[in-house]
Amino acid sequence: MTEAETPKTPFFYIDDDGWILGNDGARGPWTENGCHGGPVAGILARAAEQAVPDKQLVRITIDLFRPVPLSGFKIGYSSTHDGRNISRGSVELRDKKDLLCATASSLFMPYGDIGSIKTTTIDTPKLSTASAFSFPKIIASHGRPTFADHVELASKDEFKNGPNTIWMKTPRLIADERPSGFQSMCPLADCCNGFSRNEEVQSVSFINPDLNIQLHRLPVSDWIGAQFSSQWEKTGVGLATALLFDDEGPIGAAQQIIFLRRPSKTSRAPYEINSKDS
Repeated sequence: MTEAETPKTPFFYIDDDGWILGNDGARGPWTENGCHGGPVAGILARAAEQAVPDKQLVRITIDLFRPVPLSGFKIGYSSTHDGRNISRGSVELRDKKDLLCATASSLFMPYGDIGSIKTTTIDTPKLSTASAFSFPKIIASHGRPTFADHVELASKDEFKNGPNTIWMKTPRLIADERPSGFQSMCPLADCCNGFSRNEEVQSVSFINPDLNIQLHRLPVSDWIGAQFSSQWEKTGVGLATALLFDDEGPIGAAQQIIFLRRPSKTSRAPYEINSKDS
């Protein structure tokens, strides 16, 4: 794999009234008017960063309450602490009915240069060792294009249930606006559960009600990699994690709590998993 031009079609656009609306790439597989969590995480990070431009966003914790509609939403930010070194804030995303769809708490720190410092070395693979592959996507009954059709993926090994190492390159959040390094990480980070699922969705549903992303270094390229794994328990609770990296090494981490449920024997899932040959 090599660096290439970022795909042109953005995830979102903003209308004259300030509503943020989703393009096809922002759509998730579950409902026709529902956004995928990855672009939503990115647009929430964007709102937080615009509110605190003098510090670096290093952590965002997102709670998801209901589907975020492609048909329009607005985001508000409020500062909860603004210190000399540390700032914190709260973000709310509401739809056109003023229903709360998602919230996020953000943590900011200054970026500087404290000189040479020791750190733990973690070996991560290089993008040059990976090859392009198709998104192991969930094909939804609505039949519309989704997030899975608008991102580029690469992997060193064949995708399988369980731990996987995957690279992703995404469109921009907004046309003519280059995303920050933190925003660029968000779509891949939200794939923790999907890219490390231990079973397929026909046998167990795996829904993440939250997403936590922490960054200790800005990525140096549009291609970002992650080593994914998930721990699932018979209690119905799981934890999906990702080590995020680029060609220079680790840049951060992501976690999702997973709500696990077995489908009813009398129900049939309105979606299927694409084969690796499709």
